[in-house]
Amino acid sequence: MGRRIDGREIEGQELARLRQANDVLQETREALPIGRGNVTTDIASSNGNSTRTYSAARVVRNSRKLNALPLHRAAIAEIAGAGNCGEHSAVAVHKLAARLSDGQEAHSVFNRSVDHGWAELRTSDPDGRAQPTVVLDAWGEGPAIHAEDGRYASPDIPPEHRVSDYSYDARTAAPALREKAEFHAEHGDAVGARIDVVRKRLSVLGFKQTKTFAPTPAIDPDFADRVREKMDDLHDMTMFSMNLPALESADFRNDLLATSVLRQMGASVREAVGAAREVSRVAGALASAPQNPPRAHPAPQAEATDIQRSVQQTLLELFPSSPSGGEVEAGPSGTRERDPESDAESGARNVRQRTSAGTTPFN
Repeated sequence: MGRRIDGREIEGQELARLRQANDVLQETREALPIGRGNVTTDIASSNGNSTRTYSAARVVRNSRKLNALPLHRAAIAEIAGAGNCGEHSAVAVHKLAARLSDGQEAHSVFNRSVDHGWAELRTSDPDGRAQPTVVLDAWGEGPAIHAEDGRYASPDIPPEHRVSDYSYDARTAAPALREKAEFHAEHGDAVGARIDVVRKRLSVLGFKQTKTFAPTPAIDPDFADRVREKMDDLHDMTMFSMNLPALESADFRNDLLATSVLRQMGASVREAVGAAREVSRVAGALASAPQNPPRAHPAPQAEATDIQRSVQQTLLELFPSSPSGGEVEAGPSGTRERDPESDAESGARNVRQRTSAGTTPFN
């Protein structure tokens, strides 16, 4: 609806791609139900479990040297059920890869200027012409969007700051997805058990994420402001072919437009009328946060004996220095706005896990 208000209506295959991306976005968030390890709302609603679980998963991944293949990052994040922007991007890319058709590519993209990552669906038509890129920012707030409407993905960002880390097409996706499924089957239980052990240790030590962020919409604030201003403008009647006194009401006009958009997307008349007011409200607040439904679950309660046993297992060796607390960053005004790899582990980066020679990674 926002783009239609802005005079850039979406239809046909472009709308179909956006809906496909939005389905993947939702599946990604559902695959990481504990939530984001460095976002204040998820940390609060999970009693800190999103931070501890995500940090434990990264410790296990790093200690087992499973950083070479992106599929490992996605698989371990799914096993843990939590992650920061890099994990959300990895999970989204692999879920998107399973749906690719000819001429489509799934990319993991990183904005160096703000240390933030997301997934993109890039499409070329049969003649090789590039179609609008769709952004899937599962870590951020809001739905899938076009790159030109994104806060971090805009084509106006210098190319050296907007980098594709890796990508899949329909041909290369199949073997990677097959290997990821095999990893889940062969190592999923062992990885989950190790993550749980480290998470309990982090809980005992009172570990907290060093750098946290308020929920941040993926949409470009300028685009959101432009849409809101047009929705409030009583004189902007150009999108309506009728002349009714009721159209003098901005609320009525916006609800009517929302109904039209919903019908275009396949909703029945009853469904469209019933949802129009909420869609209109969301369109007028594209840059508001939080927008996403809550994901974080309460922290699991470990048995007292498990905690005691965990504490007794060479904590000094595992944690040479004490994890420190941090401060909250809100909004895009700071110099470090997003989720850098270096911030993710904080005190947990010092965790060490011993491996035995001659064993498989999780034996």
